[in-house]
Amino acid sequence: MRGRYWKTLSIAFVSVFLFTACPADEPADQPPADPAPPPAPEEPMAPVDLPEGVTQEDFQEGQRLFVGQGGCAACHGPQAQGTALGPDMTDGEWLNVEEPTMDEVMRVIREGVAQPVRYPAPMPPMGGARLTDDQIHALSAFILGLN
Repeated sequence: MRGRYWKTLSIAFVSVFLFTACPADEPADQPPADPAPPPAPEEPMAPVDLPEGVTQEDFQEGQRLFVGQGGCAACHGPQAQGTALGPDMTDGEWLNVEEPTMDEVMRVIREGVAQPVRYPAPMPPMGGARLTDDQIHALSAFILGLN
């Protein structure tokens, strides 16, 4: 009898603890809250000089992806000027490409940076996002257009 008492008391204590310590779930009839929108750049950036074969539309789409779906701004900042996690994309210094060409920048985006030269964490392929070839092209156009 004594063992059953302590077992029942323990179950009651754990149940009370869980009910008071854990927040209640949202009601089932309520839709989940929308996630916060991605950070928007303070103002649209203007390209320094567009590489051959790159249009203004490519640049603008790349900027939209950079601060949105691509997730690049999380490490490179919303104005692409770098953070403690990723390099400045506007300073003309290229850390992970031999020559800043469309093909090289697209390669880095596709493959990521497993061994960063100066930063604490690697960049996963496509920054961890799922991107199409057209989106990778637009991101590359944006990055090259900043330099």
